[in-house]
Amino acid sequence: MARRQRLRGMDTESLAQALAVTAYHGPRVADLTLSTDMGANVKESIPWSVVAGLNAADLAAQGFTGCRDALDIDERFVPAQAAAGLGDGFLIMRTYFKRYSACWWVHAAVEALMQIMAEQNLSALDIESVRVETFHQAASLNNLVDPPRLESAQYSIPYCLGLAAVYGDQALTPMADDHLHDHRAIAFADNVNVICDDALIDSFPATVPSRVYVETSSAAYEAFIERPWGEPDGPTGRTDLIDKFHTLADERISKARASAIIDAVEHLKDDGVDPLMTLLVDPMDAASTELQEAAHG
Repeated sequence: MARRQRLRGMDTESLAQALAVTAYHGPRVADLTLSTDMGANVKESIPWSVVAGLNAADLAAQGFTGCRDALDIDERFVPAQAAAGLGDGFLIMRTYFKRYSACWWVHAAVEALMQIMAEQNLSALDIESVRVETFHQAASLNNLVDPPRLESAQYSIPYCLGLAAVYGDQALTPMADDHLHDHRAIAFADNVNVICDDALIDSFPATVPSRVYVETSSAAYEAFIERPWGEPDGPTGRTDLIDKFHTLADERISKARASAIIDAVEHLKDDGVDPLMTLLVDPMDAASTELQEAAHG
């Protein structure tokens, strides 16, 4: 929101009022893991928070005011944390990218399991049990063995591991309705134990690590992932992100259109945003519609 107003040339006073309005109009969710219905459509209220921020900016531009000390109240905000490193760089460059359509806290465990299975040439049927040691917040997810809907499945380490073990991690890119209530994934998830490792508690939120132990009838294996794919300090590069885009886009739009979108992004500085917006807002082409119909029968 603040970035938008800077681009619009909003003065300092109006920007302060916009932030103050957002502090009161925005959702206030203390902790995702406090909900016993984890996995609802509202998730962490992030989308609605963005709406509240953008609306607050428009209101402030029209003279609407907020309580200007809102961000000085410790119960609401930690000013020192927000101001740390101010002017040293752009926080958007610290954004992580997800490989899987699941909670970020699940990813390290999935990667660790996939690593063990690949290195030891294991199938899901070879594995008798799995123990996941992780930080407190991840251990406090719903972690249901048979989640009732996709949103719930995205917050279940055992079920995500079950899908990945049985079908490969492509089952999570993205997870689909027909992956719910899968008896093979449920059977695997039923043998997954998720516990909090006190040694990993302080790692969060800087990192989201998990250690996975796999037992077979003849051996035991271990893998630790501190920073999953997509971490800003990890090895994920632009080519990886383009590959991910193609994975998600090529079954929904034509490959030519997907490639054109990538090209438009690469040339934003020279050509501006109009070519990209044209590609994004045009109706879905016939080829992609046929692909979706074929995929869903």
